Amino acid sequence: MCIRDRIRGAYFCGTDDDEKAQVDFKIFDPKLNVVFEKSKRDEGIFYFDASSKGTYKFVFSNKHANKKTRVTFALHCGNATNEILQSQHVDPLDRSLQLISQGVNDLETETKFFFGRAQRHNRSLKNSHNRLLIFNIIETICILAATAWQINYVKKLLENKRIISVSYTHLRAHETPEHLVCRLLL
Repeated sequence: MCIRDRIRGAYFCGTDDDEKAQVDFKIFDPKLNVVFEKSKRDEGIFYFDASSKGTYKFVFSNKHANKKTRVTFALHCGNATNEILQSQHVDPLDRSLQLISQGVNDLETETKFFFGRAQRHNRSLKNSHNRLLIFNIIETICILAATAWQINYVKKLLENKRIISVSYTHLRAHETPEHLVCRLLL
């Protein structure tokens, strides 16, 4: 790797249950200076220019998670191919082919990243739909049970002869101002 090479990449994280998992991500240069940092993210895209020769460290930390975390990581080092090859060595057609090849490689890497991300989101969506279906079934059973109980309760109220046998005329026969107030409150 030469100084001033462009380093770029992407990552996304998940658990074995296809849930999102947030991680901390840092990139250190050979002098252990932080070149790039993101905290508590489940995915990210990064790029930077290598400022010095040596080993760059890519560090993932999941100290926030209580589950095992799976990380998918894609990395591309180097500038476009036409910057490595000198223009006097390659004719314009070859240079164009190198640029197209680099673009196809970049597209392939990004496509793999987004495909994996889409699969994770689809699995998460499927799990959410299954939980929602179970919740709806339980809710329907509760509503049906409450309806059956209410029907039974109203039947018992209507079967009670003592409440129904008291007629309006009977009440009027014993009416006083106090009874009238009570009747209106009922």
